[in-house]
Amino acid sequence: MKYDIYFGDHEYRFALGRSGKRPLVVIGINPNKADAFQNDPTIRKIEEQLEVWREFDGFLMLNLYPIRASKPELLNQFEKDLAILNAALIRQLLKGMTKPVVWAAWGDNFDCNPFLNYCLREIQNATIDLAICWCQCEKPTENKNPRHPIGGRPHVITAKSVLSDFDVWNYLRRKPAP
Repeated sequence: MKYDIYFGDHEYRFALGRSGKRPLVVIGINPNKADAFQNDPTIRKIEEQLEVWREFDGFLMLNLYPIRASKPELLNQFEKDLAILNAALIRQLLKGMTKPVVWAAWGDNFDCNPFLNYCLREIQNATIDLAICWCQCEKPTENKNPRHPIGGRPHVITAKSVLSDFDVWNYLRRKPAP
């Protein structure tokens, strides 16, 4: 196995990662093809950044919504119970970490599906009592969304990129409620 943390199947992926004493937690929109045995372009980019950032010795890839789709705009079904389950699982995974660093990494596709706002609110509400350090990489997009690891042409996130604070509550206030 390439990754020792994997909760999912061919239809869903709740978590994927590599264990470490100080893992970087990344939250994207939805999973693509990566599983316990293979990565995809997003996971490869995260692993490249970990080589540069060195303060993290593992990672945990989570998503706002766990249904696999090759493009977030193809997510045309919303199951509220699935979003609630995803938030609860994220809470369980983060609960055991000391001050987890969470990279908000969903990009402009966040605006494609109004239910993603609901999913982020569920995650934030489920983890509000945890000492999470929310971050983003590079400046937000023109639409004020935190950048996806491989979003933009040319790719904005490079070896020189750093993580900076991300105010998730302020972000949610600016986005229309579902």
